[in-house]
Formats: sequence, C-alpha cells, structure tokens
Amino acid sequence: MQRNPITTAAAIMALAIILTGSIGVIGIFRMRSLSDTISVTGSAEQTVMSDVAKWSLQLTQSADLYNLETANTAISADLGTLRAFLSERGIEPDWITVQPVSMNTNYDYNKGGTPSGYMLMQTVVVEGNDIEKIKSAAENVNSLLNKGALVSTMSLEYFYSGLQSIKQDILAQATIDARERARKMVEAGGSKLGDLRAASMGVLQVTAVNSVEVSDYGMYDTSALEKKVTAVVRASFGIR
Repeated sequence: MQRNPITTAAAIMALAIILTGSIGVIGIFRMRSLSDTISVTGSAEQTVMSDVAKWSLQLTQSADLYNLETANTAISADLGTLRAFLSERGIEPDWITVQPVSMNTNYDYNKGGTPSGYMLMQTVVVEGNDIEKIKSAAENVNSLLNKGALVSTMSLEYFYSGLQSIKQDILAQATIDARERARKMVEAGGSKLGDLRAASMGVLQVTAVNSVEVSDYGMYDTSALEKKVTAVVRASFGIR
C-alpha cells in the first residue's frame, strides 16, 4: 500500500513534538532537582593560649687557619656557660637539646678565593611547657655577652598542644553556623531548609587573635602567645 507523503510528514512532525516535549520535561525536572539545594560556607573561631614554648639559640666562634682547636675549646666553654645560665633560670635539663657543632670555611676573595678562616656554630633548642621561665630566659640571655659567651637568639616560638582535641568541636560549630546561614537565606525566599546533603572541611587557620591572614594550605602562627583557631566548613542542604 502506498503511503500518503503528507500523512507521513505530519506523523513525523507530531512524533518530534512529543519527543521534544518529553526531553523538555526531563530537563526541567533535572534543573529543579539540582536547584533544590543550597551551598553555604560556615565558620567558627576559638581563642586558645599557647602551652609550649620553643627557643632556638646559636653559639658562634670564629677562627683563623691556625687556631681552629682554640675556637672549638671556646665554643665548648660557651656551651657550659649557657647551661649554667639556663639552670639558674629554672630550665629543666630534659628541655634542652644540643646539636653538633657545624663549621663553615671563610674565603678571602681579594687573594683569589683562598681559605682565610673558619666559623664554628652550634644550635641549642630549649622546649618546654613552662612558657614564663623560657620567655624570661630568652629576654635575659644577652647578659651572657658580658661573660664572653657569643650566643644569640634565632627564634622564640609558641605552640598550642591541644589543637587536635578541639578540632571536632570547632568543626561542629562551623557546620551549625553554615546551617543557620542557609536557613536564613532559604526562609527569606519563602522555602524551608532540608537535611544536610554534603559537607567538606577546609584547613584550620591558627593565627594571632587580631590577624586577618589566611592561607589555602592553612596557617600556624608561632609568634603570638594567644592564638585564634578558625575552622571553615562548606555545606550543602536540601530545600523543601
């Protein structure tokens, strides 16, 4: 039987309209499904006080080409003077770590870069939980210069050892903050906030209390005794 071309074309057009409508309905449904969520960022802060101090010092002695042994004896004597000073300041022996002596060679480039002498260096690290004792010792270490000991402070750092213990609580607070922000936004639009769909944690930022510095990789300020710990959570919630 021969088909009527007009009838066939009309049938094809009708089918195309039906398929297009179906695809449109599916597309609208997906768009609505995807839009039935809201993503927000929540944050929480907690102020903590450092409970560990780390003080790094360096002893130095210079020597020419012929008195290296004398310089080595001198730096050993300076270490003894430093130990006595730390003991007087109430620093416990097990807080002290003494690293081996290192040596750099000095060169005289006015004489073709030939060796002209040596520099001996020795690092001493004091680390403990009595911050006031360590801080006081660091503030008065220059008195050793009057005794001929060539010692200088490299750094004085403060740490908070309980960071892991507060991590879960502060992240929970950040999630609550995210939910509250999402609720206000959704209710302002006349809807209701649904359940938590997904959440991801950002890195912790440990900064000085009044600092606004942040880093994508996290920060840990060691210069301030009082620190601010900030947690950030990105959360997605359903919309009812």
